[in-house]
Amino acid sequence: MKRHRVAELMDDPALGAAEHRHALAGLARLNRASASARLAWEPVKRVARAMRGGPVRVIDAACGAADGTIRLACAARK
Repeated sequence: MKRHRVAELMDDPALGAAEHRHALAGLARLNRASASARLAWEPVKRVARAMRGGPVRVIDAACGAADGTIRLACAARK
């Protein structure tokens, strides 16, 4: 099967604010449906335990509205 690559619309500086918010909401729905934060939590938790109380930082790079990163932070607080 041949890949068909399409430019990411959210990176278009001409994209309107409403369309951008709509796209971010769609990403948030996909993240919830795929349980991406829950899947990422176990490796983050292992690193945190290995740090023995030291600071653990998670870098959010190109993660939409950071909903998954926020979910990780909430899990860490618990």
